[in-house]
Amino acid sequence: MNNITVRFSPQELTEVLQAYNTIRLFLEKLISPNELYQEQFLKGLHEAHNEIEAGQFEEADSFEKFIG
Repeated sequence: MNNITVRFSPQELTEVLQAYNTIRLFLEKLISPNELYQEQFLKGLHEAHNEIEAGQFEEADSFEKFIG
């Protein structure tokens, strides 16, 4: 897998996250997250949420580290 660097300004990142949340909220009104996402993704999402709540996270400086 090739590394790709994507740079966003703080304003652009805010806008991307707002767009993502708008789409997510819309889809969740129509489709259950359990139908929208695969089980492995939901498990990872719950694990990440728990780690964040517990303060157990570290900054990812590469995509491989992010998905690992």
